[in-house]
Amino acid sequence: MLKRFRSRHRPVVGMDITPSEINILQISQIENNWCIESFATEKLPPNTVIDNQFKNIDAIIHCIKKIISTTSLSGNQVVLAIPDSAIVNKLVQINANLSEERIEEAVYLEAAKQFNYPLHEVNLDYVIKGLSIKNKEKKDVLITACRAEQVNQRSEAMRCAGLSAQVIEPESNALERIIFLLTKSIKHHETKKTIAVLKIVLLKIQLYVIKENKIIFIHEESLGNNQWIATLALQQNLLNRKESLTGWNAHYQSSSITTIENLEIIIRQIKKTLQFFYSTHATESIEHLFLAGERELLMKLCQRLPDKVKINVSIANPFAEMLYSAPICSRQVIEKAPSLLVACGLALRGLQVQP
Repeated sequence: MLKRFRSRHRPVVGMDITPSEINILQISQIENNWCIESFATEKLPPNTVIDNQFKNIDAIIHCIKKIISTTSLSGNQVVLAIPDSAIVNKLVQINANLSEERIEEAVYLEAAKQFNYPLHEVNLDYVIKGLSIKNKEKKDVLITACRAEQVNQRSEAMRCAGLSAQVIEPESNALERIIFLLTKSIKHHETKKTIAVLKIVLLKIQLYVIKENKIIFIHEESLGNNQWIATLALQQNLLNRKESLTGWNAHYQSSSITTIENLEIIIRQIKKTLQFFYSTHATESIEHLFLAGERELLMKLCQRLPDKVKINVSIANPFAEMLYSAPICSRQVIEKAPSLLVACGLALRGLQVQP
């Protein structure tokens, strides 16, 4: 999104900047196999990223430089993501017979009508979806927009760390790109049906429902309420007068959240989120659920969740059939795998793997 990108068929750095950590991956292609060339993860201080905004860009730059100094990266081109909650999508129609130059002009005219912000405050990208089913003389175009500040923050952090933001795209694009890697682990008949990725991070649930390798539904919900979150924090003695609730959110201890009582709260919220999907897609049925996030929590959920939701459940691992270059510790990657889906998808963009 937001910057046109043509792959040179060489590894780029897939960098996922979350509120709690920075994850980076570089993946190359060796004949018909993928190979992990570089991997690193670095924790961020509390309150560095809040509500998709970089509140402490110096801390982010410091962590990136630390990763660079301890990791052998090939090149300085980086692919990054912006959370889907910070992005607005609009489907518009334009004349089907326009030249490439006129298409971009028409898209910007439509965008000026669709979005409330002045266009100089917005970064735009668009994808031509094909002829419109409403009017065969029109083409459907999906316009993606986000505040320019979101893009500028990420580009500036890369520049200050000595890297270059080659492309910035929605997280959902990165997730779509690795669906084929996840479905290799399930029964063949399930791959042709509706599946989902359930991401649990920072006490939030993000549900991505996929059909025919395309995301058809995205929904995000908070886990529990502030009182429940505060109770968890107190159990760990992490919440005091000087530490904000948001700061604790970004660095919660899984030993608290994985108690049976708290697991049941999470499962109830998962069921509520799934029910919301079914209420808007009455004819769809999710056949397999991939869990993403911190492994310790996911392992506990995998023991209880299938019986509760009546869906096959497994922990997401896009690296199951990948090779590892000599310096990479496969155990570290496998342990971290469920929280590396976005980083993996971003790294694969450099190899022209498109969602």
